Formats: sequence, C-alpha cells, structure tokens
Amino acid sequence: MSVSPEPTQNLTISADPELLTIGALAKACGVTERTLRYYEELDLIGPAKRSAGKYRLYHPRALKRVRAIASLQDLGYSLDDILAMLGPFSQSQSVDKLSRIQTSRDALLAQKEKLTLRQTVLGQLQTEVEQRLAVLDDHCAPCITAHPTIDCQESCSHRDMHLT
Repeated sequence: MSVSPEPTQNLTISADPELLTIGALAKACGVTERTLRYYEELDLIGPAKRSAGKYRLYHPRALKRVRAIASLQDLGYSLDDILAMLGPFSQSQSVDKLSRIQTSRDALLAQKEKLTLRQTVLGQLQTEVEQRLAVLDDHCAPCITAHPTIDCQESCSHRDMHLT
C-alpha cells in the first residue's frame, strides 16, 4: 500500500476548515473509508470530533498517523504490531506531550531494532544464496560438461546445493 503525499489544502468538506471528513482523509492517504473505519475499530486512529450529522471529522495530524500505519504495513508489520508500536489512539489523546514524545521515541527505536534484525537476516540469506551459486558454478557446471550422460543425483557430493 503506497501512500501519496498530498497537501491538506482543499481536502475538507466540514464546517471546520481545519478538520477532514473521512472521505477527504481517505483520499489524501490513498486508502478506503472502510480501512479508516477498521483502523478506528482497532483504536489506531480516531476522529477529533463528530459533525452535527454524526460524520467523523479528523484532525490533519491523522494524515501522519495513517501514513505511518501504511508505511509500517509496507514493511510487513501486522496491525497488532503497529498498535503496540504506536499505542492506542484513545490513550495518546489523554497523555501529556512529554509522554507522547517518549512513546513515539520508544516506538521508533523498536522499529529501528526490527529493521536492523531484518537486514541481518537478509544479509545471511544473501550470503547463503551466493555460496550455493558458487558451488553450482564451480563444481556442478564442470561436471555436467565433462560427464553429460551421468546422473549425479546419487554420486554428487554437492547435491544438497541443488534445489531439485
């Protein structure tokens, strides 16, 4: 899910020009209204208030939060993981600024740690693939050229490198 950065200008249809309707927020973030409602059910986001007609109205900060959620999903995090990292929306509204900053910092440090771990795992996988390719190129390819009619499944000492 790629999120396009769009300015918040001309996205409001509410009586309060600073607040965004759910449709405007969805459009600005490149997600569906249903996705935003689901995020609200999970307490990942929430409206700043409701209009007289009971429509959800979001603060422009919701743009950043939804984009952060989408970015974390792109990195493979589940919504439960994201909720643990960002904290519940309802809780973030009742704590002071210093606590919100510390929670954000802790969440970013956790993300950094997980990304570092993923980079390490990917590096190990890449090294393993390169080693297998080297064995196939150095040992198996010359064998096939020298003995094209011999089936090496039984006698090849490198058959564990073969994928088939």
